[in-house]
Amino acid sequence: MTDLMPTTAPALPCGPQSRAPATAPAARLPGWAPTWGLITARHLELRKRRGLMTAVALLTVGLAVLFLGLRLLFHALDPAAYGPAGNPSVFSYLTNMMAQFGFVAAAALGATAGTTDLTDGMFRHLVITGRSRLALYLARIPAGLAIVVPLVGVAFTMLCLVTSYAGTPAPRSVTVSGATIPVQLGQAQLGNWALQQNVR
Repeated sequence: MTDLMPTTAPALPCGPQSRAPATAPAARLPGWAPTWGLITARHLELRKRRGLMTAVALLTVGLAVLFLGLRLLFHALDPAAYGPAGNPSVFSYLTNMMAQFGFVAAAALGATAGTTDLTDGMFRHLVITGRSRLALYLARIPAGLAIVVPLVGVAFTMLCLVTSYAGTPAPRSVTVSGATIPVQLGQAQLGNWALQQNVR
């Protein structure tokens, strides 16, 4: 018969050194505030709707591309009949048009974002997970803005570039009280020009 050696468990160190380092609790948002993951999920859900994204892109960027492209083409073919593509009247007209069609695009995107879970029958499953209903709805606002705002920004940037580089050329001189004054002169250059006019 073999002798059994008593086994003892190793003593664990006690005291403050044995305690695990306390980690700071993660900052939590209020229950009604949507989380970043919830916003990105809604954004991905909207981007996957190709028909909706095509319509929104056509109403924002497509409108500016078509209008400015035709203006540039007509001016290149017949400059005498068609003025520059980026004159101030075109800028004003196209910004008003972009505002009207952009509102339609934003309304279509917002209506889809607000009702997609209800129509698909997924909203009750999301509520069961414990998410606040207000957070589920508020997540759709930044998700939709993340789609509309860049598209409108691209369209407006194109309009500004065409207006700057393909617009009406700036006049080289202005007429004041019968005197023709060259433009883009500094203060010293304007003084020298005025002295030369008096000498003459």
